[in-house]
Amino acid sequence: MAKKGLSYKARLKKDIDAVIPLVDSYDEFLKKMKELGYNIKQGKYDSFRMTEQQRFTRSKTLGVDYTKEAIERRILDAKEHPDMTGVTHPAYFRVWKYNQELGLIENTHSYLVFITSSYQRQKTAIIESKKIAATYNLLREKNIDSVDKLNEVLSGIKSDEKAVHKEIRGIESQIATVNETVKYLERARTNKPVWDQYVKSGRSVSFYESHRPELMIYESSINFLTRNNVSSGTDPKDLLKQIEALENQQNSLTTTLEQLRKDRRDLEQAKQNVDILINNSLRDICKGKKKERE
Repeated sequence: MAKKGLSYKARLKKDIDAVIPLVDSYDEFLKKMKELGYNIKQGKYDSFRMTEQQRFTRSKTLGVDYTKEAIERRILDAKEHPDMTGVTHPAYFRVWKYNQELGLIENTHSYLVFITSSYQRQKTAIIESKKIAATYNLLREKNIDSVDKLNEVLSGIKSDEKAVHKEIRGIESQIATVNETVKYLERARTNKPVWDQYVKSGRSVSFYESHRPELMIYESSINFLTRNNVSSGTDPKDLLKQIEALENQQNSLTTTLEQLRKDRRDLEQAKQNVDILINNSLRDICKGKKKERE
């Protein structure tokens, strides 16, 4: 059991070794050990016990390097020679929990986390801690301090996203119409000389029959321009400038839409994380009440 690192003594030794380089005094050492979940009985010989452990373990039983005096000496040595500690596993994580009174999450304090199992569990713990921190930072950035406010902001972003998307579609329709207008202006201008000859001929039937394709194209072009209140004398270059302005507006709105979509995805993820925090908190409360009843 000791070789596998599963005995309470082996675990206690490992935790003591890990905490020593991180503190400046024996009192701070005891405080960190409590944060790790140890119950401590102070006396002639200080004893430590994990919550699930039945009996206290005197630190001196771990060896000559684990008496109170030895630990105090090792703390001083670690301060004077920090490169000699060799501790790589301990890490601080900022932890935020759901608070019923605030309605969201509050920054409680730093927890000293020790990963003594597999690499995958260590990696998972780090990812989860970073996820919670990122969620908290995002909500602070957006001035969101309650679940209701989160839902309100998310709803507003979805509404804005829908409105911007609709506006982009409207501009796309305008661009298509102007492009179509340019096409019919070009057709009208190309076939106008034939139309003028047809008018000069007194609208001769034979002339019309011999130039039917050009005259029909001209007539359909003029009809389109008339329906859209565009003069046949309009310069297509002016319309091309209009298209350019519309495309610039479209690009700007597209950038806005992409940012709104990103904000929505971020807040949806934040809402999912907050829901998990709330559910975990409520589950812990229920467990606590159950234990109290028992």
